[in-house]
Amino acid sequence: MSMTPGMIRVLEKMKIDYSNLTYGQSLQLVREQIRRWKLKLASGPQIQLLKKFYNDLDWRNLKFDDASKMINALKANGWRRPPKGNGA
Repeated sequence: MSMTPGMIRVLEKMKIDYSNLTYGQSLQLVREQIRRWKLKLASGPQIQLLKKFYNDLDWRNLKFDDASKMINALKANGWRRPPKGNGA
């Protein structure tokens, strides 16, 4: 089975090289991305950045707005993890 144009658009928006993915792998990625968009969850780039500073977060369910606040707090603190309660 080949990917649909809609699947390709989602994968391109995610900046995923889908040339070597199976249909099943592509479908899994697309479904997860659509779930994240619908639930307003953190983006892949937000998660990758935050993983450099935090190892104790629920990455699967982190909200986009919460991730943005955490990134802003990191930036305001010179890219060091702020004390608990200050955006951490």
